Amino acid sequence: MNAESPSILSALHQLKSIALEGLRFTQNPYDIERYNRLLEVTASGYAEMLAIDSAQMLEQLRSQIGIVTPKLGADAAVPNELGQILLLNRSDGRGWGLPGGWVDVHESPAQAAVREVWEEAGLRVEPVAYSAISCKGPQTGILYHQVNIATLMKPVPAGIAVTLSHEHTDYRWIGELPQDIKLHAGHDVQIRKIFAFLGSGAAGLAAE
Repeated sequence: MNAESPSILSALHQLKSIALEGLRFTQNPYDIERYNRLLEVTASGYAEMLAIDSAQMLEQLRSQIGIVTPKLGADAAVPNELGQILLLNRSDGRGWGLPGGWVDVHESPAQAAVREVWEEAGLRVEPVAYSAISCKGPQTGILYHQVNIATLMKPVPAGIAVTLSHEHTDYRWIGELPQDIKLHAGHDVQIRKIFAFLGSGAAGLAAE
């Protein structure tokens, strides 16, 4: 993808949303035809930008007809007693990042973050406050709008044993944004916001 790809992908994402929501609500046969055509054009655009099959892309988009809303992700800021936070290296090669994942139905972002820390690092943690929020979308190479909420946990002892799951290959504790490793998409922004929050002394919004 070239330097213009993020803006083109963003435009395709907006067109996709218009088409999917239009097909969900319209009863007019002419509008249905127009929205279907718009969805076909969008699928072709995605296919060309991302080097994927346009027919498969169109099938995937059609399965999403309805209200298009952001996906909600939960990140965990796990500090130790030295003021460092935990980073994990993903086994899929997509870089280092905070423990985290998707928020399940009937979970709060804090509950999801606590669960993810246990699943990914084998640590039992207690949430304190929501410390950062960030958004990412087509500009990071994904086809949906994603909102991530980071939950700050109570500090754990320095040197505590971390037990990695199959999803990760390594871990480290950081006191600032690292420059020597590849970070997972969007986590550089989230980590900066977390350190800014920690340095501000703000209480934040209670995480439950």
